[in-house]
Amino acid sequence: MSFDNFENDWLRDNYGFQMDLSIKFLNAVFSELITKGQFNEENVMNNVVDKQIFNAEYLLKLEAALERRFAGDYFSAIHILTPLVENTFISLSKLVGLDTYTYNGKTVSTRNSNLSPEMLRSKEYQDTWGEDFCIMLNFFLLEPNAYRFRHKVAHGEITMTECNFTTFNVLFFFVIKMTLMIKVEEK
Repeated sequence: MSFDNFENDWLRDNYGFQMDLSIKFLNAVFSELITKGQFNEENVMNNVVDKQIFNAEYLLKLEAALERRFAGDYFSAIHILTPLVENTFISLSKLVGLDTYTYNGKTVSTRNSNLSPEMLRSKEYQDTWGEDFCIMLNFFLLEPNAYRFRHKVAHGEITMTECNFTTFNVLFFFVIKMTLMIKVEEK
């Protein structure tokens, strides 16, 4: 460990250990759900559709990711699911009233909003989504000294061995966690 970038090195080493434990727990939970026949395409899609927060285009993409996963094609499933995690976060953040186009209320983005470490570190987002969830999402998808899955998928750097049961479970956990955190109320 270097003291040149102590905060990032500490995060990678110590949070990485906690993340590895969380991932092992997720794998055990998903394995149990699959064994009991509770985690399948139909059950997942019914639960997501019942939330009534996603449009048909989104649901088709999620269904395609699940279809590929249950066909054992983790490579395709992860390539569909990774950008869908970002889309889910941005879409649901807009839905609950978070500003996804300006950063700290100062700089207006001239392109579509993208998930960023700055967004996930902001008080506004951490107050809404939870500090732990924002740190986990950043650590897995974006952090340069961590997993970097968003960047690996976007830039074609992901290896075939990284496209597996575990990676799918983590990405899918993000989608389900965000979906379950939102409650739609009729006005």
